[in-house]
Amino acid sequence: MTMAATQGASVGRRRPLAASRASEGWSAAWIATVVLFALVVIRMGELWPPIAAAKPVVTLTSAIIVLHLMRSNWAAWRRAFGNTQVRLTILYGLIVIALVPTSIWRGRSVGIAMVMPWGMALVLLASLTAPSLPVLDRVVRWFSALTAITAILLVLQGNVVEGSRVTSSGSYDSNDLGGLMALALPLAIGGVLRGPLLARLVAAASALSILTVLMQTGSRGGFLALVAGTLVLLLALSPTRLLLAFVIGLAVVPLGWRLAPSVMRERAASLLSLEEDYNTTSNSGRIYLWKRGLVFAARNPLTGVGPGTFEAQLGRDFEEVGSRGAWHTAHNTIVQALAELGMIGGGLLIYLLGRSVVLAAAFWPRRSPVRRPEFAAALVGYLVAAMFLSHAYSYLLFGAVALTAMMEGVLRVRSPETVPVGHVRQRRTRSRLPALAAVRSSRA
Repeated sequence: MTMAATQGASVGRRRPLAASRASEGWSAAWIATVVLFALVVIRMGELWPPIAAAKPVVTLTSAIIVLHLMRSNWAAWRRAFGNTQVRLTILYGLIVIALVPTSIWRGRSVGIAMVMPWGMALVLLASLTAPSLPVLDRVVRWFSALTAITAILLVLQGNVVEGSRVTSSGSYDSNDLGGLMALALPLAIGGVLRGPLLARLVAAASALSILTVLMQTGSRGGFLALVAGTLVLLLALSPTRLLLAFVIGLAVVPLGWRLAPSVMRERAASLLSLEEDYNTTSNSGRIYLWKRGLVFAARNPLTGVGPGTFEAQLGRDFEEVGSRGAWHTAHNTIVQALAELGMIGGGLLIYLLGRSVVLAAAFWPRRSPVRRPEFAAALVGYLVAAMFLSHAYSYLLFGAVALTAMMEGVLRVRSPETVPVGHVRQRRTRSRLPALAAVRSSRA
């Protein structure tokens, strides 16, 4: 081979690396993403009233958008807007906004519509982070650590309801906090399994703190989410390790149950006697609300009753039948979306969440080169909690989707030809992905 050819081959080998760096965009984007998760999803700004008064979600999200416009290159923006999770989120947000004029309570729907741009921005800006597994691990570690710090501060502040259930003074009640903890706990456990010793110790402390506060929320949905996430993690183990975990669990679980706060023991035990629980006997219970929500969806299949107006329709429902009852939200994310957004908006949310599960599941198999079973455990745990929460427009929902959008970015780079989505595979776009460019360069 001539010297010119050798130099040409050398240059060809360098180009993919340059292209890869160019596609990653702003190197500090992951820090901006951590800040967004801390303020928008974990709601850390609500811990201190002076900070909350400054509208940190609006101000800092706007500032981060400006920074990305200045620092992130065209390749990073094109990659983000090509992310299917981002596109579906934006479409979902636009549908919510478009349904405001048809709402039965426009004032309430306008308030919901004002939330959507920030949720859409969260998913988009998170997708501008470099599509790298180490970067994703870094963001996830910070997410779980900041959630643990928030949990500890809430306990220290003494924010409780019903005597002992930990809550917040802001956006999240005890059940919402249970959902947040259910999302973050498997991520913290995953951090214990890999990385430097110091990072593992921090992750272990985070996991213990998150678990403690989850139990102190007394959330039954959070408890079921904990069980579901734990099962997903356990099923990812090899048969030998699964047997060992089962043996250890026989000793640890009874002890943990005795040490658990009494409020959680009592509320979790009530799951065994649901026939006497208000959720199955009262018109304020979840069973009644879910049934009425499906009726609302059937009556308004195209537009629903309007974003955020389930409780208003429920009030009208009581008037029509001459009954009395309290106004409540749907207490189920899917029922809420179907009732308030119709079959199109509700169906889109179902598809978005289903696709999120499939993306997270790509990191679950034991032989996967990107094995991170905690991703699937975290998402499944949160979705179980969301089945008892009205989270169709919640920042916590957008946070879970943002994590899966980052997962999609990693999968696209590692497998440029296709991205698995159930039994359907998306075709590769025309853009030259770094891995594919490297293969073609080496052949040349």
